[in-house]
Formats: sequence, structure tokens, C-alpha cells
Amino acid sequence: VSGFSGWGRPLFGTINYWGGFENLPAILARAGYKVIVARIGPVSSNRERACEIWTQLRNINNGTDRININYGSQHPAAPLGFLQRAWTWRPVLFGDFPDNWDWAWGKERPVHFVCHSQGGNSVRYLIELLTGTHTDLFPGPDFPTENHQDWVGSVVTIGTPYKGTTVTDVVQNLLPPNFLEALTRLVWSTSFDPPRSRFYDLQLDHWGFYRLEDESLSAMHTRLSNIVPFWWNSNLHGLHDNSILGVASLNDFAPDPSEHTYYFTMAFCATNPFPNRTLGQQDVNEFLALFPLNEVFNPFGVGGRALSSVFQIFSQLPFLPQLRDFAAWLTDVANRHLGSMNYFSRIPRPGSQVPRADMLPAIAVPAYAMGGYQLDQQGSRVLDHITSEEYQRNDGIVNTKSMSGPVSAEYGAGPFPGPGIDMKDMASAKRKYWYLGENATIDHADQIGVFTSENTVGSYPQSLTIVVSTPKDKTLY
Repeated sequence: VSGFSGWGRPLFGTINYWGGFENLPAILARAGYKVIVARIGPVSSNRERACEIWTQLRNINNGTDRININYGSQHPAAPLGFLQRAWTWRPVLFGDFPDNWDWAWGKERPVHFVCHSQGGNSVRYLIELLTGTHTDLFPGPDFPTENHQDWVGSVVTIGTPYKGTTVTDVVQNLLPPNFLEALTRLVWSTSFDPPRSRFYDLQLDHWGFYRLEDESLSAMHTRLSNIVPFWWNSNLHGLHDNSILGVASLNDFAPDPSEHTYYFTMAFCATNPFPNRTLGQQDVNEFLALFPLNEVFNPFGVGGRALSSVFQIFSQLPFLPQLRDFAAWLTDVANRHLGSMNYFSRIPRPGSQVPRADMLPAIAVPAYAMGGYQLDQQGSRVLDHITSEEYQRNDGIVNTKSMSGPVSAEYGAGPFPGPGIDMKDMASAKRKYWYLGENATIDHADQIGVFTSENTVGSYPQSLTIVVSTPKDKTLY
């Protein structure tokens, strides 16, 4: 199950969500596994994604690519009149699937979920839906009316924002005043073609994000200009659901894990502490180089050598600038200048963390901003008194502290299966979150093998597998 902005089939026929230019599901299939890759809405809410996973797994033998789907009652899109068009894709299958394969998801044929990022919370919503206790929101024969949580054998999550991620706040703070117009154009450009021809499918046709019959480009844009703000303000989308408050709402909906399911979580960090030192020669010279006539007033970098020597001699004095303080001052000056020009965004102030040099450049900017983000009072309360500085370590998209499991979860003690658990009675290891620890080198894209640097790959063994065998000789990986 993919995370926010993820996809099912290879993007442009080349880039896999799971593996980048490699194909991890195909590699697993060659090893003998049957792998099902869900094709869920990349920016959709956890509610919509859960309904899509449920429908896809229940109709896996459907002969068509597109399957009709029910998103339940009281869906905010209902007044728009497009829900009758709701559909989802058939999932992508990897492995030895015979033409007459009659697999049916159920207690005797459970699934094991491997989830990246938001995918973990989408499955968490699905498992709660499987209790059959939410017939007010999900009535009728399309949804479970009895407890089917034993249909899920295990859930492995990689970089999931179980406590929410501050990258959503960072993005919100950087949005320009005309953001909704830019968003409308994005929706318009990605949804104009028929679903099978779209280069990137938002899978939000039930919101009216598609071209009506004989509708012109300008007419479609005008129509979407009214719908897109309604969708955005409904908070039924991934940016809200990945936020601290969005996950808090998920905690209210799904407070308890399944007693039938094993949970394993993995955390990652790709930031380092902000250097705790006084200004050096290179710092001073790079700052002076920003000004005109630097070569005249600072020949051969003499200013950097002179000032850094003074800083070094008096480094213990409290009034001398530290690198982080200087960066904060420089940021404030730049922001005042940008503000005087009515520039829409502000440069984030430095915090306790900075991105590692080998982080994917596309996520280094949010990593820096998250590394200095200060939680507000509401966020601190939701996070059970986790401090802002503790929450600033991140993998570029998700805060490291968020990945271990939900705030209110019961955690397994020590390495799996932990002390006091009889290997002959593995049931006692279920419903707990088994935190498998933190990797301090891998960023959010590395976790699924997308644009991973050779240095990252080469610094670890080629294979690392944790195997637990049950008495029935079933193996969990």
C-alpha cells in the first residue's frame, strides 16, 4: 500500500513506486510470493483509500480494470452529484497467478500488508472498518457488518506518520495566496484526459474531477474552480489526514488495534544536529560574498580569516554569534526583505536539525523546515508532551518520532517477540506495535528504493531478513 502521492502501475511506464527503476514487487514474485499492489488515490483521504483497498481485494478476480465502488454515506462530495460515477482500479498482481485463480480474501486466506508512509494509516482505517461497527457511515451490503479483522494477518509499516507529520504545516505555511487557482490548474491538467490516458491519475472522479461530455478546456476549468476549493476545505484529502490533527481524528475513529493482527513498525532519520559551533572562515566569506564589491573589500578572503580567528580566540564568550544564531538572524533579515516586497512565503528559521548531505534534494527543503518547526500548544497536547526539538528529527517527509506507532498504542517490549512471550502461543504478540528500531541514514524515498544513492545501498549488507516461524510453519517476514 503506497503513501501520499503514490501510484500503482509504473509512472510513465518506467518508474515504480516500490523500487524506482527497480521493481520490488516483481523481485518478490520471482522469489515465490504473490504480491498485490493496491491502486489507490494518491492524494485521497484515509477513508477513501480504505474503501478502495477493501473493494479491490474483494473484487480481485473481477474481469475488468475498473470496479464500481461505494465510499459510504455522508460523504462530503454527495451534494455535488458525482458519487454515482465512483470507481476504482483493479489492483496490480505480481506472481504466479493462474488464469482460473479463485483466491477470495477471507479468514482462511488473509493478507499481509506492507505499507509506506500514509499507507500505514490507510490500512489502520481499513482494519477499523473491518470491525463491522460503523454501519452508520458504511451501511449496506458493500461493507462488512461483522468483524472481519482476522482477514489481516500482519501489518508492516515503513515511515508511517502514526502521530502526524509537520511537513503538512510546512507546506501550508509556504502556500501562496493564489494557491487554490494553482491547485485547480493541476487538477484540470491531470484530469482532462480519460482515466486510462492520464499520465498521473488523481482517482478523484467522484468529486467531479473529470471532463464532462463535449466539455471544453475553459468550461472544465470554470467548473473545477468552484469544486476544487470545496474539496480542499472539506479536509477529506491526504494533506489533512497526514497532519497531527488529522491523525488525531484517526485515533478517535480507530482507537484499538486488531487482536488478530501482528504490527511491525520501522523508523528512519536522515537529518543531523545543527552544527554547534561559532562562525568559521568559510561561513564568514560565504556571507560576505552575497554583497556587491566583495572582491574589493574582502580580497583573498581576508575578512573570513580575520573574523574567524577573533571568534576562535573568544569562542567561550556568550555574546559571540553561534552558527545557528547567525543563520536565524540572516533568515529574519531575508524574510523582512521578502515581506517588504509582498512576497508570499517565508524562509523557515533554522532549528535543531539539518538534512544529511546524501538526502534526495527534492525533500531536503522540507527536511530543513521540519528541523526547525515549533509545535503549537494543540500539537504538543495531541503528541502527549513530546517537545518540538524531539519532534524535529525527520526523514524529509515524516518526523522520526512519529513512525514508531500511535500515541496511545501498546508496544511490545524489546526485540520481537519480546520477553515473556511463548513461541508456542504467538497470540499474545498480536495487537501490540513491535517497533523494530530506527535507521539513521535512510530518507523517505530510500525506504522504497526510489532514487537511492549508491553510497546508501553500498553501506549495508545486501540482504537483511527477520524471520519468525509459527507452530503451523507459517512464516512472517
